Amino acid sequence: MRLHRVRCARPLWSAEGGFALDRTGDATPAAHQDEGPGFALARYPAGFSGLRDLESRRVGRMLRVFPNTNLLVPRTVIPTLLGQHAPGEHWLACAVLADPDVTVMETTWSAPPSWPDSIVKRKA
Repeated sequence: MRLHRVRCARPLWSAEGGFALDRTGDATPAAHQDEGPGFALARYPAGFSGLRDLESRRVGRMLRVFPNTNLLVPRTVIPTLLGQHAPGEHWLACAVLADPDVTVMETTWSAPPSWPDSIVKRKA
């Protein structure tokens, strides 16, 4: 889980990325990408990687980055949450999930963590 408190005096955009995932095997049935309001998820033969916005205010996008931008594998995707923020204070929280075992995705993706009680009290 990641938690950020952002204070800004002017409007700004944010982009929060998850773990890069080897996208070798794009044409296989095991390859799948999904994105939408509050989430971005990729599943490939190498495993899965995803982000869930716990506030559901940001939009998820899958970034297919240029070849050789990762030191371990030549072609990757990065799940990313994009947000637009007005001047003021903002709390950004997301669950960051990744594992080489795709079967783990079934249980972890459907049950993301919730805000810790100490943060809920602080936000109030």
